[in-house]
Amino acid sequence: METGSRRRTVRLVAAVLCSLAGATALVSSAFGEWADRRDGIDIPLDALWQRLGSDATEPLASLFVPLAVAAVLALVGVGTGVRVVVALAMLVGLATAGLFLLEQSRGATAFDQFHQGLTNAAGGTLLLFVSVLLLPGRAYRSVPSGSAGPGQR
Repeated sequence: METGSRRRTVRLVAAVLCSLAGATALVSSAFGEWADRRDGIDIPLDALWQRLGSDATEPLASLFVPLAVAAVLALVGVGTGVRVVVALAMLVGLATAGLFLLEQSRGATAFDQFHQGLTNAAGGTLLLFVSVLLLPGRAYRSVPSGSAGPGQR
């Protein structure tokens, strides 16, 4: 095995592991406390644009949805080897955590009231960022300089 091929394989394995860990952290963050002793699965999507109310919500209308979508995008991106899809997953996770943090910090919620769920979401997006950096680009076969390429004599 060539050194370049070995390096590419190591980068790919590291990117896959980072993506799996990041996707797991994003999905598990929905089941951890985010703020005010509430799990992410109990926080409505409206909390990204307005203050957190006292109403609980169903899972398909909670923060679980964008976090799960980000995790699926990350796995599809790594599976296909497309960095842009993994970067999009990272942006969805970052937007979810960032918008929630921004909106809740505008009110009376102190930063020490944010809990493990938000931290897991931020850590998951960081792992996806590392995965984007590690994911090797597509390998193109080069034509040796002495041989004719397609359409050449």
